[in-house]
Amino acid sequence: MRRCPTCEQDLELSDYGVDRSRRDGLQRYCKVCIRQKVYDSRKRKKAYAQAHKLHRKPCRVAEPLWRKNLSPRTKVVLALERGKRSQRAIQGATRLPIDQITDILAVLYDENQLDRRSLKARVYRLCG
Repeated sequence: MRRCPTCEQDLELSDYGVDRSRRDGLQRYCKVCIRQKVYDSRKRKKAYAQAHKLHRKPCRVAEPLWRKNLSPRTKVVLALERGKRSQRAIQGATRLPIDQITDILAVLYDENQLDRRSLKARVYRLCG
């Protein structure tokens, strides 16, 4: 027999859950009290989420560049603006062939739109 501190009833040891971190190997509260505690906690969380749902900003997922109907050059520029730094990363974002990406990067380089210092490391960044 053991006394539950929450409901203050003397219960059998089989009415307590297992807790290996405790010396006696049993939870401090009985199974019924634990169940009620979990139920109340979930109810509070749900009420909190409902109350704060109105204040949350809607989550907007960015549409992939390859799905947009844009020119290849615009896709590459947008990929660079979104932080894609290598040809492979740009290809993954735009789904354009590497040859086409290289040609577009060369045109951007000729127009002084690419940062020249990082080209030796094959890292592409827009100027400004």
